[in-house]
Amino acid sequence: MKLKIVILAVLVVSLYACHHDSDSINNDSSDINIEVKHLETEYGCTDIEVNLTNDYMVIRNFSDYTQHVNSNCQANVDFSTYDLVIGKQQLSNGLASIDYELTKEHETSNLNLKITFTLNDTAEAPNVTYNALIPKLDEHQELNVEVVINQQ
Repeated sequence: MKLKIVILAVLVVSLYACHHDSDSINNDSSDINIEVKHLETEYGCTDIEVNLTNDYMVIRNFSDYTQHVNSNCQANVDFSTYDLVIGKQQLSNGLASIDYELTKEHETSNLNLKITFTLNDTAEAPNVTYNALIPKLDEHQELNVEVVINQQ
């Protein structure tokens, strides 16, 4: 009888410990970083144009892609897996670099895309096209896009 009580007690403590550990894993409040892919790196598209200024759009299907995006290549984007965020930003100086950071919020599953333009000292003021292939948004997910412009 004592053996059964000991075994039962060990089992209860083990189950509680496992449940407690899974709760601590699931309640991790940190956001998840997601790799950003681009038309340039995935499909070799180098001359991409979209008719926007200081704005962006989310393209969710091939029909919208062919209607809004002009490119030197025909990218066969898998729109069942990705959405394409594409936009243009007018800069006050020349462009040194563009950096992308995509995070998924732990609590809401919303995506945050931060696009950072680093400018150089040249006098040219380009209207730069940017793009990011992001995981397909579901109907309840939101995308927040933040554009940051830094002087080098």
